[in-house]
Amino acid sequence: MVFKFFLKVSFILSLFISISANAFDSFVVSDIRVEGVQRISAGTVFNYLPIKIGDTVSEKSIPEALKALYRTGFFKDIKFYVESSDVLVVSALERPAIADIEFDGNKDIADEDLEKSLKQLGLYKGRVYDKALLTKVLSDLKRQYFARGKYSVRIESVVTPLVRNRVNIKIDISEGKITKIHQISIIGNNNFTEEELLDEIKLDSNASIFSSDDQYSKHKLSADLDKIKQFYLDKGYVNFTVNSTQVSITPDKKGVYITINLTEGKKYTVNQVKISGNLIIEQEKLDNSVKLRKGDVFSRRAVSETTQEIVRLLGEKGYAFAKVNPLPDFDEEKNTIDINFFIDPGNKTYVRRINIYGNELTADHVIRRELRQFEQSLLSTNKIKRGKERLNTLGFFKDVKVETKPVLGTSDLIDVNYTVEEQSTGSINAGLGFSQSEGLMFNFSVTQRNFLGTGNNYSVGVNTSDVNTLYHFSVTEPYFTKEGISRTWYVTHKKTDQDAANLSSYYINRDALGLSFSVPVNEYNRYGFGFDFESLNVELPGDTSYTSQNIVDFVNNDGGDYYNTLKFNASWKHDSRNRHLFPDQGTLVDISSNIAVPGSEFQYYKLGYKQTHFFPLMDKLTMRLTGNVSLGGAYSSEAYPPFENFFAGGMSTIRGYKDNTLGVVDDKTGKAIGGKLRTIANAELIIPFPGVKDSSAYRLAVFVDGGYVYQDVKDFDFNDFRYASGISAIWVSPLGLLRFSLGYALNEKPSDETQIFQFTFGQQF
Repeated sequence: MVFKFFLKVSFILSLFISISANAFDSFVVSDIRVEGVQRISAGTVFNYLPIKIGDTVSEKSIPEALKALYRTGFFKDIKFYVESSDVLVVSALERPAIADIEFDGNKDIADEDLEKSLKQLGLYKGRVYDKALLTKVLSDLKRQYFARGKYSVRIESVVTPLVRNRVNIKIDISEGKITKIHQISIIGNNNFTEEELLDEIKLDSNASIFSSDDQYSKHKLSADLDKIKQFYLDKGYVNFTVNSTQVSITPDKKGVYITINLTEGKKYTVNQVKISGNLIIEQEKLDNSVKLRKGDVFSRRAVSETTQEIVRLLGEKGYAFAKVNPLPDFDEEKNTIDINFFIDPGNKTYVRRINIYGNELTADHVIRRELRQFEQSLLSTNKIKRGKERLNTLGFFKDVKVETKPVLGTSDLIDVNYTVEEQSTGSINAGLGFSQSEGLMFNFSVTQRNFLGTGNNYSVGVNTSDVNTLYHFSVTEPYFTKEGISRTWYVTHKKTDQDAANLSSYYINRDALGLSFSVPVNEYNRYGFGFDFESLNVELPGDTSYTSQNIVDFVNNDGGDYYNTLKFNASWKHDSRNRHLFPDQGTLVDISSNIAVPGSEFQYYKLGYKQTHFFPLMDKLTMRLTGNVSLGGAYSSEAYPPFENFFAGGMSTIRGYKDNTLGVVDDKTGKAIGGKLRTIANAELIIPFPGVKDSSAYRLAVFVDGGYVYQDVKDFDFNDFRYASGISAIWVSPLGLLRFSLGYALNEKPSDETQIFQFTFGQQF
């Protein structure tokens, strides 16, 4: 307003001067000269000036010229006068330019975002300074903070003149604290209590000190209003409306009272559900896809889920651009709805090209062999999705994205674009770590899981701890044949100090050489087979008073320093997990057998069954259920080697109990001796990690573990199960893998050894 008033006054004064100086008669302009400008060129003035050389200037010409130049916003003052009877002189005083804009005190909104907001309003570096515009900008910034719940914000500006007709603008911001919600009231709800509706929203006047749900913001309120609307629409109230919301601020601007006025409308039920249009999907599948039946309360969510499921079925058939329109027909008298899902599949769609982007190391064929959608073939959305899942499970990529793009000028062709973000798959690692079960650990290894981009895995290294010393070398070729048969061979040397593993005092030395193959049966199933040759040596200490008697007797009865065993192994694996690391849906089933072949010095078998399910729940929650049964025994007159027993307790089996301590305890040493049967069950509720937006390297879970170890199958008694519950966390950190758990034993016996806090970590350097 101030600027507009000044403009009017200047214009009137200039007009008065022009008219009062009417001593000159009309004349033809022979030349035009511009004076007073510094930054703006004379050419710019000539461009906006409506008077040109050769024009006749009259009384009417001057006011029009003043209007034209003032409209540019470049000038504070403009004067015209005539020199030498026919030379028009334009004397202009420029408004200053903005040299710089600084912000101070802003934390909630970054400098870049503030600059973007100012630029959208026309205030930025190099722009002509406009005081009225600056006032408007400050008001807009306040509104932005109000929307974030900061009603006590104070914003002031300081304009500092600089040389060459420039100014510096500094915007000082005192953000204040977020306004707290004192009360939320709902008016107009007749069929649901206020408490029921408040349970549906996130804003909460009674939030804990660890939550921000009591901090008001316009965006949060808007999102909560949508949740209330969704709640009513899913309960059949199709005419529900939010009439108004009032936000009353307390005088000290530290609190707000929110009042929501709504109209519920009438409740509608489903009278009839039809599917019409081009019904190219089998009727049974279409019927199964419908989430609403006659007599059900209408639900918008069920309508949306039905629509999405039919679109998915059409996508499997190759119709990428299919449309499914739910058409409701309301009966206002009976309060019922007829719903007609009209199907327009469009044309069948074919894939023209599959493009791979982002793979700088990994060869194209390594990626393409994991894809299930092929070029020049009918589109299948399931195959495209499965290709993404298989790439994620490789472990080569930090992220995999896929998109489909229509081919311009066609109605039945698309291109499929896979974009991968590679991560490190090779390392030369030296590390230190500590584990409560294995003590101080040192490792050195050279590993390449994607050797030269071929997808092959090479690994060589040494790992030492208080319990184990391991030297190993292995090679895995996942595509030993083009059909997807993988081959792995390895050689290892391992020495184990059983005493350091909470067992009786003796040592085991194992040297092994193995070769195995894994054959794909279908998309999710594989079977494997192979042979391992093992040479094993058991060392008893000089003083066997701390060695379990069954170990001493076995070694003394069998004699010999080394036991040579040829083992045949076979396995079956089903893996439908959506990711290799931190999956949130899918199933993993692993059935394994390891049998010492006849003629070996030991003649025994070991069988294993492990099954894990991941169930995605609402609000980014995932349920993980695992069952694990291990069984061993001898199949001849030879005794089962006691050092092949199974053990339980610790982070990998039953948390809350010390490693390898559950089961029958040896009377001589007081240590667990293990057994031929181990049963483990785990249940985890995986929850979002607080304060972490990117959960790709973190996992937090509440768990319940149960299980036990029995000396033989005949000893199984469900009442012997030990249980523990608690919370666990995993962090894939730059320092290595960190695993923590706080586990509390629920039914420990006097002979059990419990351990509440358990952890392992490693550090690379």
